[in-house]
Amino acid sequence: MNKSNLETWKDKIKLQPFVTSNEVSDLLDLVTNIVGRGKLLEWEIYAKEELHKTNDSIFPKVKFVSLGISVLFLLISLYFPITETRTPASNCFSLLIFAVSLWVSEALPYYTTALLICPLVVFMGVLRVITIIYLNFYIIVILIYFHNNEIGPNYI
Repeated sequence: MNKSNLETWKDKIKLQPFVTSNEVSDLLDLVTNIVGRGKLLEWEIYAKEELHKTNDSIFPKVKFVSLGISVLFLLISLYFPITETRTPASNCFSLLIFAVSLWVSEALPYYTTALLICPLVVFMGVLRVITIIYLNFYIIVILIYFHNNEIGPNYI
């Protein structure tokens, strides 16, 4: 007959020399007595100091070396386009290389990289602002159509 995980754990605990009871409260009392209140306070102070060390930086999650390498990839891909002339397609490919290098190297948090792509699409000439306005207009019209006809989910 197979034992449950709890029974197996209790059997292992019984083999330990310091255990006299299987009650959780007794085990917690034993552990806290072994560690002691002073040691727990010392650990808490140490954890707070480590937390303050990481939060002292202005950009705690930015890896500047990886960011520099990603920008270098962007500049190289812009300088050597995939087509003979600089077209929106080659700029889009450069943006793709830049975004992938940011994601792979984790130079910036993922949400920052995702938000960075939107303005770069416009500034790098991949899409014109007018095109983006038209795309947003059509998306809103489609959502309103679905909402009024109760075909799709209610987004608006």
